[in-house]
Amino acid sequence: MISLILILLGFWGLALSMQRHAGHVGLKPPAWRPTPFRVAGWFLLGLSLVPCFVHPDWPIALVGWFGSCSLAAATVTLMITYYRPLRWPKFSIQSKHLSQ
Repeated sequence: MISLILILLGFWGLALSMQRHAGHVGLKPPAWRPTPFRVAGWFLLGLSLVPCFVHPDWPIALVGWFGSCSLAAATVTLMITYYRPLRWPKFSIQSKHLSQ
């Protein structure tokens, strides 16, 4: 489970390191810096391998890691594709009764 969370965060970081995907989630070019996202993404993917090699049956855990990578990649792809930034409704404090 820890490995899956780390893989999800790693793929999300790698996706945000690309300008096209960063624009989809609302990061503007001045705030967008690809290097930290890329480094964090690869670091988290590498860190997600640690629980697999600590497991006593590490070859089977490694196969599970590849399956988790597939699941996480599909999840991040769907999240980027169908993500809509949260838009709050604009409320006006002024009304007809207050302005009279």
